[in-house]
Amino acid sequence: MTTYLLLTVVVLSLVLAACLPVLRRLSWRPIAVMGAVLIILTAVFDSAIVGFGLTVYDLEKILGVYVGAAPIEDFGYTIAALLIMPVLWTVLGRTRWGTRPAVQDGAGSGVRGGGVRGGGE
Repeated sequence: MTTYLLLTVVVLSLVLAACLPVLRRLSWRPIAVMGAVLIILTAVFDSAIVGFGLTVYDLEKILGVYVGAAPIEDFGYTIAALLIMPVLWTVLGRTRWGTRPAVQDGAGSGVRGGGVRGGGE
């Protein structure tokens, strides 16, 4: 097994093990759509980066399977981000459209979190 592929498999296994409990509760469709977008963008931009020589891989340490000019191992970072980001969004309490859930203030009324409450009205 090649070095980059082994590293990618180990890291993705750890990320998946850590994220799976939360990912099971989430809808798979938005994640799949974002995955397709990210894979396409990774193929385009990583191919450009490798093609222009900004990143050079040791040919003995990669599997030798390419998407464009990018080795397949480059896509491991994309997959890790695809797994981690929705989990972080969920765990940190974000709701749809980037707002925080309503929290109770001292008077018991529902107030959206993250806002600035002004005084002296």
